[in-house]
Amino acid sequence: MKHGILINLKGSAEAAAFYMKALNLKINPDMVDMNDDGTYKHISLVSGDTEIIAISEDVLNIYDDKTMNGKPPMVTVGIWDIGKEAVDQAYAVLSEGARHNENINGPGVPDWDDEGECYGFGLVDKYGVSWCIIKL
Repeated sequence: MKHGILINLKGSAEAAAFYMKALNLKINPDMVDMNDDGTYKHISLVSGDTEIIAISEDVLNIYDDKTMNGKPPMVTVGIWDIGKEAVDQAYAVLSEGARHNENINGPGVPDWDDEGECYGFGLVDKYGVSWCIIKL
């Protein structure tokens, strides 16, 4: 069995470039399928040989405000056990235009927890995707 994270959103081409920059990912050229309008039916973003996320265009408006009653999907993409520099890089990109932004201890930038063992942040990015990225 294999598993992965598929993010279904509007603006898949821009989002793929955004997440590649934030998380230092590459496109798996064997896992790209385009819609006629230039958006992604499916694209796989990888680190080395490991798929981190896949993205597809929300062509059915599944997550529009009317369908979801203004509420975002209740899933958060979690990435952990990465270095402090990788957390800072992800934050620098993902926080651009973020809808909601918090860290371990409250609003703002990445921060250490009270014990000094965990450094990270949580936010909902401009595409409506919820992220929790932590260095343990």
